[in-house]
Amino acid sequence: MRRNGIVPAGHRRPRFGQRIGVVATGVALVLSGTGVAQAAQAERSKPAAPRWEAVGPDSLGGSLGLSASKPNEIAVMTDAPQLLWLSDDRGGHWRLRDTVPRTGGAARAFVVDPRDSRRMYLLVSKQVGFGVYEGWLLRSTDRGASWKTLRHDTKDGPLQLAVSGRTVVTEGLDTIGVSTDGGDHWRQIARPWARGSMAAPMLRHQLALVGGDLFATTVSPGQDLWVIKGIGGASPVPQRLGKPGRQAVDEVAATRWGVVVTAGHALYGTSDRGRTWRLLLGDKADYLYGPQIFGDQVFVTTAGKVYASRDRGRTFAHWNVPISGQGVGEVAPMPGKPGTTLVSDGYHGVFTTTNGRTYRPLGVPSETAAHLVTTRDRQGRTLLVSAGIWDLFHTPLPTGRVTPATRRWTRVTSDQLHAHPRIAVSSRSPRTVWRAEENGLSTGIYRSGDGAVTWSKPAFINDGGAPFDLLVHPADPRRVSVLFHSLDGWGIRGTDDEGATWWTAQLPDAPYTSLAGDPRDPRRVWLGSRKGLLRSDDGGRTFTSVSGAATAQVFVDPRDPRRVLAGESELRLSTDGGAHFRTVQPSANGILKQVVADPRRPRTLYAAWSGNARTGVWRSDDAGATWHDISRGLVSPSTSSLTVSPDGRWLFAGTNFTGVQRLRLN
Repeated sequence: MRRNGIVPAGHRRPRFGQRIGVVATGVALVLSGTGVAQAAQAERSKPAAPRWEAVGPDSLGGSLGLSASKPNEIAVMTDAPQLLWLSDDRGGHWRLRDTVPRTGGAARAFVVDPRDSRRMYLLVSKQVGFGVYEGWLLRSTDRGASWKTLRHDTKDGPLQLAVSGRTVVTEGLDTIGVSTDGGDHWRQIARPWARGSMAAPMLRHQLALVGGDLFATTVSPGQDLWVIKGIGGASPVPQRLGKPGRQAVDEVAATRWGVVVTAGHALYGTSDRGRTWRLLLGDKADYLYGPQIFGDQVFVTTAGKVYASRDRGRTFAHWNVPISGQGVGEVAPMPGKPGTTLVSDGYHGVFTTTNGRTYRPLGVPSETAAHLVTTRDRQGRTLLVSAGIWDLFHTPLPTGRVTPATRRWTRVTSDQLHAHPRIAVSSRSPRTVWRAEENGLSTGIYRSGDGAVTWSKPAFINDGGAPFDLLVHPADPRRVSVLFHSLDGWGIRGTDDEGATWWTAQLPDAPYTSLAGDPRDPRRVWLGSRKGLLRSDDGGRTFTSVSGAATAQVFVDPRDPRRVLAGESELRLSTDGGAHFRTVQPSANGILKQVVADPRRPRTLYAAWSGNARTGVWRSDDAGATWHDISRGLVSPSTSSLTVSPDGRWLFAGTNFTGVQRLRLN
């Protein structure tokens, strides 16, 4: 295996290398039943030793963890779920440590000790009721190999974290926790500023710890700046510093030479602990957020700009952002490489820049590939297309050497409201790709004639919401159906003439999951739901029940439509067109995500599973009668999608949170 293959943490070499939607990404994945559990695989039958290799797309970022003691090391913690990605060569190669306990919350802060890169702190919080927050403070002393829970507060946060040396401070809704021994022992003090209504800290930079003094901005009432002097001592002294420029303050950053705060469109600074303030920066067009100080360098951002100062805020340079209009999450100078700055956008990835105009992506391989297809562009090249939680990505079919450049795929973004894209390719024209996605409170349906490179204007289902599946019928690709759910319930939006006209059929209330078409009968459509399997003989307008067994996915063999596979936690096979089924894989902790056929091997099928007891990629060489696990070697075996290259030489697996993996087929 080449050096650029990712291996799980703990294995030997080789290894590989602010948009609000990041939090929504984690929620959406939890709801879809995906995860990254790496539990022991049950029901293994003569496991092979395949050589899986990560191919991209490298697109997501997270919180940065840097340490001056190890300038070549970079740590990135994703927001939800919390996955730790580590690089020992400044982002050239990455390895995953999926070791953070699963809490269902979102990362609020991630800190790496600047003097010891093995010591890390992670604060995770989750809203569990109206105005009630549950929080976990975790610590690792072995660079993320293991984590210890230092605090677990069920009602009072914590929601903010500040670390300086061995002093650790957390802020909850009403109290402040203080530890002076790195988190082993704690004492609680009452927060000196009142909590107005149900307000809770939501911004990420509302605490700053300098020596023994804690600086904090309040949310409501007041939006003031406070300092608690001697926070680690026996008698801390709180002092209200007020509102610089008579404006409500938002976030704070502090160091030994001064304090800076954002206040709407302005950045203020003080070098005398709040006695006098001066305006450092103003931006009439955008709000400023995310102030950070590193030595003499000060950074603050807007939705479309980064402001950088190298002289303690006296002057600022105006930088672009890596993706126009999307903002960034964190900015930090790279240790040991003067003049190079890291910029992390949790939604688009981690970048480096030396001039604030051009950015080089480092590429953390933490994207979820929920759907995969192969297609052709206008030049006849075969493309691999991946649909994630928010965007589409495409790349020339990755069959050659994998490099950081090849792992950076082309992103297809339609607008800022889209989510949960579904994709499907015409069975007769490999250049024709359909896509359905959520557009706010509607469902947009798009068509591409050049392999997902460019797209037509969408047709909208105005009362739609999230699409749950998209079917381009294998017997007649002019027939396209979208399974969707709206405030009015479940329905199917269909066309029989490639989108010239559309019809809508309402469905009885049930949790529907998937569509499939008969490869020889254009009027036969199968519909899976958690309450059973249904069949339509009029193109999807009406359905009759076939089976009451839960069906997350249904597959009809393209070579023999009498062979139907259906299942959720178990897998069932019919050889008589659905009249009778028998179980070929018993129920286990796992969800069937997809079944695909090998285009060159008539009786070979592949199945994707996401779960614990049964997860990863499984193979059948007898048309679905028996199965064996071939997922050993995947970075994260939890898998949502599969596709086989048209020549049958490569199998691609879309994993949850670790991108697309490939396997050469013998």
